[in-house]
Amino acid sequence: MTITVIHLRDIIRALPDRWDEQYPKNRATADKLAIGKHLRVLDLEKATPADIERVIGNGSWTSMRCHECQQDQSPLVRIGEEPDCDANWVDVCPECLEKAVHALATSPVKP
Repeated sequence: MTITVIHLRDIIRALPDRWDEQYPKNRATADKLAIGKHLRVLDLEKATPADIERVIGNGSWTSMRCHECQQDQSPLVRIGEEPDCDANWVDVCPECLEKAVHALATSPVKP
């Protein structure tokens, strides 16, 4: 298990490579290849989630939802593995992480 800090800009910067991993050129349909090309020409330092959604057609690739409060947040703390179909992880915003630490600190000690 690892603990990493996830920022929205990092998600956006990595998106073209993640897209290519999901839709390799030797197996991708023409529409998926076209989306990949479009992602590669975006200015990833300025692109917004809305820009990405216009290219891909949905917002799932830039989702930054805290698993506890269900709010879109950046940054998030990822505890566990990189997301994948068999991976175990949780993404938590700083506020919920503080609540968890407080709950742990105020919890009665049990033998």
